[in-house]
Amino acid sequence: MEAALITSQDLAPYLEKLSEDTPAIFGDMTPQQMVEHLETIYNKAIFKGNPILISEESLPKMRAFLFSDKPIVPGFKTPMLKDGLPPYKHPTFAMAKAALLEAADTFHSYFKANPEETTNNVSFGELNYEGWNRFFQKHNHHHFVQFGLLKG
Repeated sequence: MEAALITSQDLAPYLEKLSEDTPAIFGDMTPQQMVEHLETIYNKAIFKGNPILISEESLPKMRAFLFSDKPIVPGFKTPMLKDGLPPYKHPTFAMAKAALLEAADTFHSYFKANPEETTNNVSFGELNYEGWNRFFQKHNHHHFVQFGLLKG
């Protein structure tokens, strides 16, 4: 994988290149849906009540994948979106991008203040700060490839 993609400072240059009209190379998301999806997961990463939506038997395999160098493949369907894509949360694309950057900052501030904390990821189980950073690196890379902001 290329450059770090986990902090607001990492994300901002890529978001500046993303417009409402940027076509997806794969998948059904619009640019705003993708940005709001990333924001949602940054917010969920600091919430203690997240369910784990995969079987306990699948967790070791999923965690091994998370810590591997293998990318998320185009077409992967998260259990979080099993009911389809939600409606927009923000009235404008600019507001969605700003909310994502704020959510990334809040995530990092939360774990800096609570370094021993763990929270659940729906697909990878209980993660600490390092695990979440690994997730965000892989997940954000996947979605930036989706919109041609990075090469696959």
